[in-house]
Amino acid sequence: MTALGLGVGWLVGYWISVIVDFLPRYSSSGLSQRHIRNPFSGEPIKKQGRNNRVNGFFQRFTMPAIIQFAQALAARKSWSGLPSVLKLNLAVEVVTAILFAIIWTQALSTTLLAMQSLLCAFLILVAMMDLRYRLVLNILIFPAMVLALLMRALTPGTSWLAVLLGGLFGFAIFALVAMLRPGQLGGGDVKLATLIGLVFAFPDALWALLIGVLAGGVASVWMLASGRGNAQTQIAYAPFLVFGALVALFFNPVPLLMYRFQGF
Repeated sequence: MTALGLGVGWLVGYWISVIVDFLPRYSSSGLSQRHIRNPFSGEPIKKQGRNNRVNGFFQRFTMPAIIQFAQALAARKSWSGLPSVLKLNLAVEVVTAILFAIIWTQALSTTLLAMQSLLCAFLILVAMMDLRYRLVLNILIFPAMVLALLMRALTPGTSWLAVLLGGLFGFAIFALVAMLRPGQLGGGDVKLATLIGLVFAFPDALWALLIGVLAGGVASVWMLASGRGNAQTQIAYAPFLVFGALVALFFNPVPLLMYRFQGF
């Protein structure tokens, strides 16, 4: 199952790169003037009409990043000389393959395998979208919320109070920060935190959100210390929330701590 997970994860990672390159051009929630250019290439992102959507989608296909990277190595190109988008796509393919291999090796049931794989792919898609375009699209988040609630409804023993508390906690904390620190967090980050709260429910969501906040804090401190930014520098925050959610997906000490606490 490990090898199969690697293969499936690599294919999913490749498709994530294709979708990320395609989706913002056709999203009704998407591109304001400040998002008109790709942060990596500086090229304009032009929103396309309905008649060009199908053709435009198939025109976005390129070779997988790992194959392009192998060709670059064969041509003796340096890592620093590779396009930033290629490096990011390569990282997505590798990370997705590794995470899928872990999921497919450890999953206790087919249902759990499917749910964890879907969540993992979705989170990586959201993170990459924010990294490339500084966008957390409603077209991704809102359907994911509905799907999360539906999956909770189909799961025996679901505590709806815990689910709603998780979503409310994620929304309240990040909405408050967004109001107190305008420009540091966007509405998409607030909605993503709400989604993570719904997916993991209370109190498990606390761990996912805490890890995300800590990761974002460490990155901000590093940028300040290295001179790569200042107190007003805006960063893509969704990848840090995604990191916290992925950590919680594979390791979450909250249930164990709650069990031990109840034993006293």
